[in-house]
Amino acid sequence: MKTIFRAVCFAAACTMATLTMAPSARAAAPAPESIAVRYGDLDLGDAHDAQLMLRRVKRAADRVCGADIASQYRAEIRRFKSCQQSTIATAVMELDAPLVSAHYVARYGAPAAAHVAMQGRDARQPIG
Repeated sequence: MKTIFRAVCFAAACTMATLTMAPSARAAAPAPESIAVRYGDLDLGDAHDAQLMLRRVKRAADRVCGADIASQYRAEIRRFKSCQQSTIATAVMELDAPLVSAHYVARYGAPAAAHVAMQGRDARQPIG
């Protein structure tokens, strides 16, 4: 079974996010640090399946990066968007599937490597 993993919550970032959250958000359960995105059922050489894979990665990034918290607390929107962009870009780079990368460029306007470089780090984790 094919799966891609991505860890996004580093100790310093988690601490900063916790400090900037509203008290009720801090009491909520922490977001998972990584999530599995399965794609064994997809043919990444097919345009439709490649687009579906990019959607799966985005949904996983939304969950890992805290879309639910960002939608409730405006102060979290910038952190969420940065995390989301970095997570999606890194996952697409790790996946190394040409059609998924092409859909990424069409959707986000630049290659995934450019977005990771803009984050100032290459936080790639191995694919399992």
